[in-house]
Amino acid sequence: MRSVAGVVVLLLTCGCADLWPTPNAPQANDGVIDLSSWNFDRDGPVPLDGTWDLLWNVLPDPNGDDLSTRPATAHVPVPGQWDDADVPGLGYATYRLRLKLPHDEKLALSKT
Repeated sequence: MRSVAGVVVLLLTCGCADLWPTPNAPQANDGVIDLSSWNFDRDGPVPLDGTWDLLWNVLPDPNGDDLSTRPATAHVPVPGQWDDADVPGLGYATYRLRLKLPHDEKLALSKT
């Protein structure tokens, strides 16, 4: 019975290997994640966890607001909350993450 359970667990984990990222995946740090040397074909997807830029009381205009020139108010953990960020009481914010990507690679974002 123990060997059957082990085989079932092995089959389940092998079939779902693409759902768990490689442990040495890059992490976002201070609003930047460097994926320039990551091999997506070999190593798979990368979660965008880490510390992102928080732009306090900034709501960008979708028709051309350039967020790259704005300084970050704070760096906050994602996933997480901005409760510990040094921001005034009530307000709103925009999260920003800059990605350094491999040259000439077509990539996409996916919600998993």
